[in-house]
Amino acid sequence: MPYGHILRVQIVLALTDDPCVTRAARSLGVDRKTVRHWRDRFLQEGRKGLDTRRRPGRGVRVDALSRCHLLALACGRPADFGVAFRPVWTLDCLHETYHRLYPDLTPMSRTTLARILGEAEIRPHRVRLWLHSPDPRFREKVTEICALYAKPPPGSVVLCIDEKTGMPSLPM
Repeated sequence: MPYGHILRVQIVLALTDDPCVTRAARSLGVDRKTVRHWRDRFLQEGRKGLDTRRRPGRGVRVDALSRCHLLALACGRPADFGVAFRPVWTLDCLHETYHRLYPDLTPMSRTTLARILGEAEIRPHRVRLWLHSPDPRFREKVTEICALYAKPPPGSVVLCIDEKTGMPSLPM
């Protein structure tokens, strides 16, 4: 059992033997507020009150579309996006170009940009060649497919059958 759950049970058991919050807190080495909090939750909800609740946390700040555009940008050559005299990307140049090309997408800091590239294991300063589709509607099709993966129609199953053997799709 996780330590937190064991501690909550010990708090309830200590209060069963002696209802004094101060003595229970002292014997378990926790604050009186902690003892009162778990006592009250146990009294209101019973055993279920001792379970850890899921916390929502901070939501996603950079949406999937913005990430896809950033990764596509990082995998291309700077000259393809109107950046002259630069054979490879730097973080500053990539950051500036992203905001110039996509002002309507989610803005992101240089640090966020670096974190997204790191998570995708993309190092644009080390890219020599990347295969791009010559299809003029490629970006439109990719956006449509990404939207399908992100929000499939209700009651449907989305399958990916990829013929690129060198690029296996991994479950997320």
